[in-house]
Amino acid sequence: MQIHKWIRAGSAVAKSDGGGLTFTLSAAGAATSVLRFRHGGRRQEVTLGRYPDMTLSAARLSASKKRLAVVDGTNPADEVRKVKTRRDWTMRELIRDYRALVLCEMADSTQRSYERNLKRIENGMGAMSVQSVAPG
Repeated sequence: MQIHKWIRAGSAVAKSDGGGLTFTLSAAGAATSVLRFRHGGRRQEVTLGRYPDMTLSAARLSASKKRLAVVDGTNPADEVRKVKTRRDWTMRELIRDYRALVLCEMADSTQRSYERNLKRIENGMGAMSVQSVAPG
C-alpha cells in the first residue's frame, strides 16, 4: 500500500527495506528495487527489477540470493555488467574467428576454395549481425 502511495505522490523516494534492499522512485516515475552492498571494500549496488514487474516479495527473494553470492565472494554487479557487455557478433567477426580456428587446419586446396566463398560473404554481409542472418 505504501508503494502505491509513493508512486501516486510522484516525488523521488528511496526507502530501505532492510539488508541493503532499497525501493527507489525517481522523479520521472521509474520505480525499482536496488540492492546495496559492499564488495572488496567498495560500496556497490545492483538493480534487481522494476516495480510492478518485480513485486516486493520477489525483490526480497532476489536480494537474499544476491547477498549469499556476496558472502561467497561473487560480486553480483559484475555478473550484470558481463551480461550487458555481451553483444552479438557480426558476420565479419564470425568469419575472422572461423579463419583462425577452423580454416587454418584444412588442406591448402580446401582453404583456397573456402576462402573465395568467405570473401563473397564478407563483402555482402560483413556488417550484418549473425542473429539477423536467415536462409534466403
